[in-house]
Formats: sequence, structure tokens, C-alpha cells
Amino acid sequence: MTNSRQKGKRGELEFAALLRDLGIEARRSQQYCGTEGHADITSAIPGVHWEVKRYAKIASLRFLEQAERDCLANDLPVVALREDRGEWTLQLRAKDLPRLVAKLSAALVTSGTIKDSSPTSSSDGDPPSTSPSSRTPKS
Repeated sequence: MTNSRQKGKRGELEFAALLRDLGIEARRSQQYCGTEGHADITSAIPGVHWEVKRYAKIASLRFLEQAERDCLANDLPVVALREDRGEWTLQLRAKDLPRLVAKLSAALVTSGTIKDSSPTSSSDGDPPSTSPSSRTPKS
């Protein structure tokens, strides 16, 4: 039988590493009491409370898998979920978070809700690529 405390710790360490892979400084908070206000992960993003859960099976992932199967090749699969009389939540793959932020920012700039403060932006809302092949003009 897996020790749930050890499994939780492993999940927190994995998620902190994932955030670092995305370029966000993050570390496990090493909370022991689970008291109010103490997040599982401390990150360089102020005002975000990261609560990490790791389970053998998460039923709502079937919805995300459906969205991934059904969406067009360049679309970003996001699932909106709400319990009866509850609030809407969103589910997406963590690796897709930068793309969602870029697309959301581009849509808000286009609508005039916010002003564009980035030096470069793309029309599809994807972050500008920094790979060498993306810097060469297409012929």
C-alpha cells in the first residue's frame, strides 16, 4: 500500500519541477499541518495558491481526452466544468498553460479590454517562438 503522505510529497515535487520547466521558479512548501493559507507549492507568481492533488484515476480527465481527440490540430483543448449550482472551472494540460495565457492575452488585446504591452505578439495568440527556424523568413 502506498503511503499517501509520501505520494503527496512526490506529486508536489513533480509539479514544482514542471513549473520550473515552464520557466517559473517554484518549490515545495513542505507544509505539515495543512493549515489555511499554506499552499503546497511556493512559486514566483505572486497571489497564486497551488494546491496539488495526485490520484490513480481522475474521472474528469476523460473529458480532457475527449477534447484532445475532437479539437482541430492547432486548437488548444480546454474543458469547462461546473457542478450543479457551482462555479465554472477550467481543465487543461499544464504544458498548455503558456499557450492559453498567450491566446487569452491576444483575445483581450484584440477586444480592446487590455492594451498590448508585449514587444511582439502573434495573430493566433501563440507565444512568439524562439527556435532558430522560426526566425528565418518563409520563402
